Amino acid sequence: MLLRVLLAALRPALLRKIREALEASGTSVLISETDSLERVRSLASALPYDLLVLSDQVLDPAPFLVLEELGRLPAAPAIIIATTSARVGFGTDYLAAGALAVLEMEAGEEALGGAFETILEGQRKRLAAEAQTRVLAAESRLGDLTTRSAAMQRFLETVRKVAASPISV
Repeated sequence: MLLRVLLAALRPALLRKIREALEASGTSVLISETDSLERVRSLASALPYDLLVLSDQVLDPAPFLVLEELGRLPAAPAIIIATTSARVGFGTDYLAAGALAVLEMEAGEEALGGAFETILEGQRKRLAAEAQTRVLAAESRLGDLTTRSAAMQRFLETVRKVAASPISV
């Protein structure tokens, strides 16, 4: 399963470090990058990201309000905060505000890669469970519809397939 990830950091070196850690996790990811909060808001509102990895500096000056705002998005992607050791004390506050995880970016490459591997595996499982729930819900709503018309049977088959997919129509 391909996960759609949006990275946001003010420093290009931090973006590169996050990208490398994600790629080292062994998970198939489609990565977009930005360096502004306004672009994060715009992209996350327009596209269905599975995960946002945001530098705490991008969230300033009101990080907890931003986390709350992003948590209200229709597709509400999981959010990971990338922080430096100087600001790691805010970790529990970020988690309380809705972040999935807080990663200290000064940790070694192996530690970051392992952390992302664990987080991404959890995301894959969560998304697979949500997809299965959608399929079961669609089947329960459409399963009791019957018809003798061949054209209507083909139509219902198509509707069931579309209902089970995550694509908007």
